[in-house]
Amino acid sequence: MNADQNRVADCLDWDFPNLAYLWDSQIRAIVCAAERLESLSEDDRARSLTLLAARVRAFAHATSDQWLVATAHFMVEDLFKSCFNHFAWGPSVEAYVAATAGEVTKELTRRGFVLHYVVDNTLGQANLAEVLIYLPQLFETAGLAVTGPQLMAAYLMMEDDVPLEISRIAEYRDRGHAAADELVSTWHRERQSSFYLNMDFDDDTPALSMDVALSACDDPKAIVVFRQLLPVPGTKSQIRPPEGIELPHLTGKEESPPAPTPDDHPDEEEEANAMANPWKYHIKGWGAVFHEGNIAEDTPEDTLSRRDKLVMLLRESDWYAEQPDGEDSALAQRVRELAATDDDFEVNNLVIAIYDLADVERAWLDPEDADVD
Repeated sequence: MNADQNRVADCLDWDFPNLAYLWDSQIRAIVCAAERLESLSEDDRARSLTLLAARVRAFAHATSDQWLVATAHFMVEDLFKSCFNHFAWGPSVEAYVAATAGEVTKELTRRGFVLHYVVDNTLGQANLAEVLIYLPQLFETAGLAVTGPQLMAAYLMMEDDVPLEISRIAEYRDRGHAAADELVSTWHRERQSSFYLNMDFDDDTPALSMDVALSACDDPKAIVVFRQLLPVPGTKSQIRPPEGIELPHLTGKEESPPAPTPDDHPDEEEEANAMANPWKYHIKGWGAVFHEGNIAEDTPEDTLSRRDKLVMLLRESDWYAEQPDGEDSALAQRVRELAATDDDFEVNNLVIAIYDLADVERAWLDPEDADVD
């Protein structure tokens, strides 16, 4: 069993500490849980999924509105990020997402909330087909209706009996945009939670407007999450919570609400210390290395040179040295994988995973080379 599977092992008995860990992209929680489900007999797998859904319902039902909105933000972000970290779609993944994310979406609906996730990204043509196949299935299973300019362009191509080739989506881009806007407007009126995916070609074509997709921001009890660019280091999504909902101050998923029990009282002194000192580690120089030159114009040699420098900074850091599990830790595993790969797409995926891990373990990767005391 690998390190990722070990960290998800408790989830097979569904003894997870809080809802946010169910989809944690940096430990590949979805795929690892699905792999372990596949090791069970058919009857045991069905019983396990029934127990999982029941536990998620109990968690979600006991969660305050404030934390439920924050959990919805974690959920859609980790679902999206998971697709860029060794993701594989299959029946067990589908069942796991339905039993977890699907139940959270149902609780949002029960309380009168509506969740709209809007992603406005660009991606190379070589990777677009896979994203357009798996992301819609993933989010529909989570209970969100899915549309987007490129998806609607594909539907229009099929209606015209045009061969479904990624290179031809550009011909239908504007019509697809109009169709997607019309559809998402209907969902806004009907208060249907939705995922609007604009995964455009990485070229000089003028950007499409997201005005219609984001037009529900002022709707009653609407949660709107907006992500621009791929989940690369230094990028974050924006959340517009419903009026009257104040989001909790977060430094990572470890501060999500624990399992609701009557005797569970947080240590106020420990919580105050964490809030006053949100970063436990500072990896000096990371930002200078990551942003040197022009990443968009990197040659393969540039990417590998940057990779080697980042690996060195991580291995020399206190964060790496103080890992409780040493070389068996998630960080050490990610660093080994980063050092071993020479694929630029894989380098980006692994750096994304390291950023996610840094958020959880309070390690400041100095993305803008800011001074820290």
